[in-house]
Amino acid sequence: MHHPMTVLVQLEYFPIVLSESIQQKNMLQGLRQPLKNNLMIRLILMLLTVRKAGMFCMHFFKKLLLLKLEVIFAAKKIKNLRHFAA
Repeated sequence: MHHPMTVLVQLEYFPIVLSESIQQKNMLQGLRQPLKNNLMIRLILMLLTVRKAGMFCMHFFKKLLLLKLEVIFAAKKIKNLRHFAA
């Protein structure tokens, strides 16, 4: 399991890396595409990856929140047990 901050940093750079690799692929294939089209494609791809990253973030934080709630719940249980033991 990654540290939460490293996950966020990786997600931030993901769309940039993706668009750069697509640019390189286009250069290798020697595609002479109009710049406007290329920019549109890059924008759409970036939006899609950002959405995916956002969904991943939501999922990640939901898990984190559930874990936090479980810890609080367990702590309360332990407190109650201690109360009975006393």
